[in-house]
Amino acid sequence: MIRIRHHIDHAFLAAEGGHIGYDVAPGYRKKGYGTHILALGLHVAKALGIEKALLITDEDNVASRKIIEYCGGVHERTHGSEHYGGSIVRYWIEVTKA
Repeated sequence: MIRIRHHIDHAFLAAEGGHIGYDVAPGYRKKGYGTHILALGLHVAKALGIEKALLITDEDNVASRKIIEYCGGVHERTHGSEHYGGSIVRYWIEVTKA
């Protein structure tokens, strides 16, 4: 499943939600679906006019961090999250390169 937010003009989305969120069901993980889903989502984001997409994941979600980095994610910062109760990592992807 993927969620693409056309705008993140809301304090929560800009801080802890981001433009794109995705999930892969446990039985389908480690099969490349996450990378494929995100790549397709970046193409949709590009069509929507998003030039740079913000993606956020839990710091301890190594698989998601690898997917985001593989798809061009550039680490912005890691910080604590009041909402999620742990540390989150912020990445930016230049959608125009997708």
